Order: sequence, then structure tokens, then C-alpha cells
Amino acid sequence: MSSYADRGPLRILVAISSPLTGGGQLLDYERELRNILAAVRGARQGDAQVRIVHFATTAEIRRALSEQPVHVLHLSGHGGPGLLELEDDEGAARPMDAATLVAEAIPSGKMPPVIVLAACHTDAATATGDPSFAAGLIARGASVVIGTETSVTDVYATRLFARVYEALVGGGDVIGAVAEARRIIQRELRESTDTRDQALAALDEWSVISVLASSGAAPLLDPSAPPLPAGEVAGSPKVPAGLLSREVGEFVGRRRAQRRWPVELLEPGTAGLVVHGIGGVGKTTLAAELVRRVGERDPARLVVVSAGPTSPDQILTTLSQRLRFRLGTAGSEEMRKAAAFAGKRDEDWRDRLEVLREHVFPTLPVLLVLDNFEDNLSDFSLADPAGWYAVRDSSLAKLLADLAHTPGTCRLLITSRHPFVLPGGTEQVLSWRHLGALSPAETMKLAWHLPRLDRLTEPELALVCRLVGGHPRSLEYLDALLSGGRGIYPDVTARLAAVLRARLGTGSLIDWFAVHRELTPAIAEVITLAADDVLLPRLLNGLASTPGATELLLGMSVYRMPVDSAALLFQVGSSDESAARPGSAEAVPVPPRRAPDGLARLVEVCAASSLLAVDPAGIFVHRWTATELHRRWSVSRAAQLSVAHERAAEYWRWRVRVWPQDRAADLDDLLEARHHLLEAERSDEAAELAEVVFNRLYSWGAWDRAKALAQNTLSGLAPDHARRAVWLMRLGDVAAGRGEMPDAYRMYHDSLDVAERLAQLDPNNTDFQRNLSVSYDRLGDLALAAGEVGEATRRYQASLDIDERLAQLDPNNTDFQRDLAVSHERLGGLAHDAGRPDEARQRLAVAISIRTRLHHREPRESTWLRSWPQHTASTSS
Repeated sequence: MSSYADRGPLRILVAISSPLTGGGQLLDYERELRNILAAVRGARQGDAQVRIVHFATTAEIRRALSEQPVHVLHLSGHGGPGLLELEDDEGAARPMDAATLVAEAIPSGKMPPVIVLAACHTDAATATGDPSFAAGLIARGASVVIGTETSVTDVYATRLFARVYEALVGGGDVIGAVAEARRIIQRELRESTDTRDQALAALDEWSVISVLASSGAAPLLDPSAPPLPAGEVAGSPKVPAGLLSREVGEFVGRRRAQRRWPVELLEPGTAGLVVHGIGGVGKTTLAAELVRRVGERDPARLVVVSAGPTSPDQILTTLSQRLRFRLGTAGSEEMRKAAAFAGKRDEDWRDRLEVLREHVFPTLPVLLVLDNFEDNLSDFSLADPAGWYAVRDSSLAKLLADLAHTPGTCRLLITSRHPFVLPGGTEQVLSWRHLGALSPAETMKLAWHLPRLDRLTEPELALVCRLVGGHPRSLEYLDALLSGGRGIYPDVTARLAAVLRARLGTGSLIDWFAVHRELTPAIAEVITLAADDVLLPRLLNGLASTPGATELLLGMSVYRMPVDSAALLFQVGSSDESAARPGSAEAVPVPPRRAPDGLARLVEVCAASSLLAVDPAGIFVHRWTATELHRRWSVSRAAQLSVAHERAAEYWRWRVRVWPQDRAADLDDLLEARHHLLEAERSDEAAELAEVVFNRLYSWGAWDRAKALAQNTLSGLAPDHARRAVWLMRLGDVAAGRGEMPDAYRMYHDSLDVAERLAQLDPNNTDFQRNLSVSYDRLGDLALAAGEVGEATRRYQASLDIDERLAQLDPNNTDFQRDLAVSHERLGGLAHDAGRPDEARQRLAVAISIRTRLHHREPRESTWLRSWPQHTASTSS
């Protein structure tokens, strides 16, 4: 063991790799972090220190180890034989071998004695026979490495490491602690009455965990040695009072912002960062995380928070108090005098600020956080061409302009629902970052974190995502409503109760919560609460004063995901084929649409209202906002919404024609077009697109998606709809393709029942007759596959009878003629196999004659003269 490893308390360094780009499946970073903290909770209570490296780069790990050696380095992420995936400085996945990790991340002489690899295959040798990643660490000085030979579930890993770390706090042997933990956990799982535990026991995951050691015993701590001072979770600076924050591991998503925005904020020449976006999107809690990340990079920086309505006096007084507390008896006499002078309200704020700039800021850098700054803004500003708001207090505006113009070492971090202007245009000096909705992946991660939403079924969760989307506050409110009013966080519970009492005018909410514990009424209530929270009517009134702004918002509200500027042109542009441009290596395709005059200003006005998100992810209207807008406009603007859906469908079809993307993306776009056609009540066109998508999915063997599409289509068809038999048949095709023959038989029979009923109701409808013929064919195919030749012959003959009637009714219909040829081929094949060569030759001759006529009629169609099956070829010789 290393010389420092025998002194307590137990010190653990945790690094979780969750790359922004590249690598394997996106990891749920927050859940993994919570699992690790749960695992070491017992260890912390037993006097241990845990430090979190939030971005798993070798440089960050090296920096942490240089500042303080640790007993355990806990690395989590994707792994493979001989490799572990960490991150580079830009957040991209970076696979590396053990030699690279040790060379870049481990300072000389500070190799942690124990390294835990919570990743798959870390103790698996490579295909070429090279040692595993774990073995490579042992060879380079680690005393003990805990790895996995294959993969392990989160639940098992959490239980295992909880017991291991608890044992290590008391000075236990590492190898013995792992062995004992494996035995105890497996016994507990096996003896548990919980079916989930029993399922875990059946996995025998104890056999997956491996321990590599350089010696037969590995005691980690010496309890008799003088202990080192214990502490809380290191590497996670405290957030000052006045700024709502979550515990470590509780804040979900926004990994890109957490990684990049603090770096930008601390760069030389930066004045400050403004995070703006619609109410409830998570600006405040993100600001708290940014403060933590800034604290990790610049621990000496003083953070001062002012939330809500404020003024130069209040800001400088708060700053003075924080400075005097920080300086105490330290610092120069000039600094202490300047801090005291800054708190004198009877002095001009300009003088107080200047004294701080001269005597404090050069030595003690400050981060001034202004949260909920929208409380300081005037109503919707028409004076600004972009619709940005004005600061009501001119002195406050001048203070911010002064700090932005010459920031020195001071930095501003502001959260606001709306962008705002400052005197002299100095708002342009600040960095403006729009905070949009959570991504679909982040939305799911937050839902998993919220206990009541985590218990929803997949269809229920899909409904939540469709109507509420990635709006954190709405999701938290919904979770609280489904839990009878109690949220996962006290602030959520209190805020929800306050807004409900204000709206309902009642003190007791017990009965009201009881009524709204079902999903559908809870979603409706949450959307209403969110609309009240952002003052939606006032925002819409503000937009109405700018001609064309409301219409733009309406058009963009129908899109279910962030879209590019081309989608905007399909909504508000005029048709112009000369405007179209094909895509190239330098530019994306341009649609055949001409932008109206002043489009950029309309977009800015809608964005300034916070109802339209414009950021690198695309242009988007939050789903809860769109849901509420459509409810309000369902009567007054129903026709406009229908047209907007038609234009959106046209956009997605255009993308399929011209956009450089893979075939899977084409299908996603077609499905979006189908959604909009259904919303516009153009069901026939939607059905055509659904058939195109299904056929492609089926040909790829994408059974789950094909089945889901068929089921979704069926759910929208009336019992007597003409296409119902077809889609039942397609469900049978999926079941047959997966080898689920009983399900296929049931679906084909259901299809036959529908086809027979419709054909009897309308015997002259050729579509009904053809559907009936195809149903007979499918059942014949199943019977033949099961060896029931007589049943197959009967089904094929029934199909042939219909095909002959249809071909006689319309000799020029190529589909009818082809069906007739296929029926003769099928029956000819059965005749050949049954030893009736004359019948087989006769039927084959009829089929060849039909296909030859079709070929002469359409010589470019290669399928008319296809390759014949072997038995028919031999029959014709």
C-alpha cells in the first residue's frame, strides 16, 4: 500500500464519464451519481470524505489527486475489453487504455491504492489476448482493482459498494470486504420475498464482480493512526443562501451548459452571462450549478446573490456584508474600509462601486448573481425593435451597464425570463444564453428521478412528454399532484400549494388533491398552472401589438420538436420555386419559399416574449405552451391551426426529398408528416404515408416500430373502415416475421372477418374484394408452413376465385392481373408437390401468359418477369 493509505478518514474520489458526443448509449449521469452517493452514505456517516469530479477528464482527475491523495478512485462509465471511456475537454467520448489513464490522470507517487471500475468488461481481456483494463492498472502500481467481467445492474452495484465502503471505514481488508459483501448480498436477494430481488438473485451477479490484487491481503486504513480532519463532500462548493439549489446528484440534465458556460464566464474580457427562458424551465437551479462549477474553477471568488426586485443600494449593501464577512480581520486596511464604505446607503452608489473597483475587485474577484431579474423589467417593450424589455429602475440599469462596460475581475450571472436592454447598448457586451426545454433524453431522466412519474407506464409517460414536454417545473408539479400534493422537494410542495390557494381561493387543498391524482386531470391542471405562472394572456397581448407575431407563434407551435429556419419559411413564407436551392457541402438545402419582410424581427419579438425558443437546438415552442395555446385557439383559430399542420406536413415531406440524411431519419420525418396530416384531418394522405413507413420498417426487420405503427393506425380507424382489414393483416405480417405464429394466425383471421363483413355489405367494392383475397392468401401461407396442405389449397383457391372475378371486371388493372398470376403460381406449386404435373404446367402457363402481357405493357417494370421458383421451372421443361 502507498504510504498515505493507512491514515483515515477514508477518502473517495468519484469520476463519472457522461460524454456529450460519441461513445456508447447516453448514461444517466445523475442517477449514477445518486447511486454512488447512496453507496457511500454509510461510509460518510462513519467518517469519510467523498469528492466528485463532475467532468471525467484525465486533467480533472489529476488535479483532484494532486490536491489531496485518496484511498479509492471510483470510475464509472462505458467500458470494454482493455478500454475505459472517459471524456475530453470538449465533452466528447475518449476511450483509453490503462497506460494512458495512469500517464495522464495519476500524479507521480499518488496512485490510489484501490480503483473501482463501475463499467462493463473492465476485467475482460481483449480479442487479441492483451490484458484487461483492470490488469493493466495492477501492472502500473494499483494495489487493488475492483472490476467486472461482463456487466452488472445498478441496483446490485449500489448494494455491493455500500457494504464495501462501510467495511473499509472501519479499516477492513479490501479483498475480504468485497468477498463478504458478495456473499451477504446474494443471500439477501435469494431469501427476499420481493420478486425484483429474486430476479436479481437469479442473475448471479456476484460472479461478475472481480477483485485483482498485487498481494493476498489489502488493509486500507490503520485505525490506530492519527486521523486526518474529516469533511463533507469535497469538490462541491456551497451555494450561497438566496439561490435555490439541489443537492449533489439531484440536478438533472444541462450537462453541456454546466461544462461550457462557467468556462466562458471566467474567460478574460467576459463581462457576464444572462440565462433567459420561459418561467419554470430551470434557470435558477441551473444558475446554482453554474455557481458550483465556477467555485470549483476559482475557489477564491466571492459569490453574492440578489434575487427578485432589487436596486443599486440593495446590491451594494449585500455585497458589503458578504465582503466584510469574508475579509474578517484579513485583507488590507483599504479593502476593509472599501467594504464598509460600500454599505453606506447615504453615499452615491457610483462612488461606492468605484471604491470597490479600486480597492477590492483586483484582489478579491466577485461573481454577482441576479436571480429572477424579470421582476425588475417593465412591460413588453415596443421601443426596442427586437421586443426586448427595459429595466424599470434607471439607476439599476446604469449600474449593470457600468459593470458590463468595465467588469475588471467582477462577473455577472443573471437569470431572467426575458432579454432586456441597457443604456448605451451595453447589453451586447453580455453573453446571452437561451435556456430551452429539456431534451427528450433529459426529460426521461427527470421523470425517472421523480418518484410518481417513474411509476407511469410507457404510454402514460409518452402522453406526459407529448403534452408537457421538457418543462422541469411542470413535471415536478405533475409528480406532486399525482402524489397528493407532496413534491420530491419541499420548495415544490410549498410553491404548488401557494399557487393553487391563490387561484382557488381556499385554505384546505386535501379534497382538491384527491380529485387530481389521476393522470389526465393532473396534466390539464399542470398546464393551466404553468400558463398562469408565466402570465400567458399578458404575453399574448404583447405579441398582438406586433403584426404577424401571433401568426408566427401559431405556425411554429404545431411542430413537436425543435426545427430549423426552413420550417419557419413553410409557415410564414410565400411559395416561390425560384427561391429553392439544393444542398451542398457548404450549405443546407433551401425550400421553395420566400421570406416575408421583417421576418427576423418577428422571430426576435416572439423569442423575447419567452414563448418561442430560439437556440442552437432549433426553433421551438414548449409543448405545454403549445398545448395551452391550442386549447385557447381551438375555436377562434381552428382553421389557422389546420393550415399550420398542413404546412408542417409539407415541410417534413420536403426534407425527405432533399435533406442529406439517412433512411432512418427519412422515416422519422415521414412519421412527423403523418402526424400533421392527421391533425389537419387529411386522413387518406396520412394513411398513404403510414403504409410507406410500415413497408420500409417491415423490410428492415424493425418489428417493434412496425407493430407500434400498425397498432397506432388501427386505433384511429372505425370498425367498418375500408383499411382496417389491411392493417390487421400487417400486424399478422409482423407476428409471422417474428415467428409468433399463433398471433399471426389470430391477426389474419381477424383481418379475414373484417374483409368478409365489408365484402358482404358492398359486394361491388373491388378494394374490399381484394382485401378478402389477400387475407385468404395469408392464411394459406400459414397453413402451408404448418404442413397443412389441404387447408392451404382451400385458402389459395378461395383467393383465386376472387382474383379471377376482379381480373374480368377490370382487365387493365395491373394489380388484379398480378394477383391472378400469383394465385396460379401458388396452386401450381402445390400441384407439382402433390404429383399432378399436368395441372402444375397448366397453371404455370397461365401465370407466364399474364406476366408476359404485363411486361409488354410496362417493359420498364422488372418485377413482371421475375425468377421462377425451382419447382415451377422444372414443371415447364
